[in-house]
Amino acid sequence: MTSFPFGSPDVPVPDEVTANLRRAWDELAAPGASYTGAERVAIAAEARRARAGLKPATSLPPAAAEAARRGRRRHLQVD
Repeated sequence: MTSFPFGSPDVPVPDEVTANLRRAWDELAAPGASYTGAERVAIAAEARRARAGLKPATSLPPAAAEAARRGRRRHLQVD
């Protein structure tokens, strides 16, 4: 599992927010029915790249990469 720091000297993050983000991250990074934890994290990263308008950059199977990017297109269609 990947970990990341919370807060900074200038921007404190409440403990409750930190705990909720860690719990969400743990759930995302856990293996699921179809993908390993690492693949699930890679799918989320690809979706974020798509949301930012960046080109694909993944080692995911093509169907998983397309599904991650397709979610972005649906996001654009929903107001």
